[in-house]
Amino acid sequence: MPAYERRMVEDMGVVYRDPYVENIYSAAKGLVNASQEGANIHGAGIFWWPTFIGDYPEVYP
Repeated sequence: MPAYERRMVEDMGVVYRDPYVENIYSAAKGLVNASQEGANIHGAGIFWWPTFIGDYPEVYP
């Protein structure tokens, strides 16, 4: 589940992460739908990109 701010490729003006589309509500709704259709959703969680790529190690060790 994406939970970070709007991101774009600055020199191209391309938005690749839009919280109006990708947000906790729509992600949770998708998980519920997938589960109801029999999908294994084990391991789904909140994804915080800066932590994943190692930004701010002093804040997120």
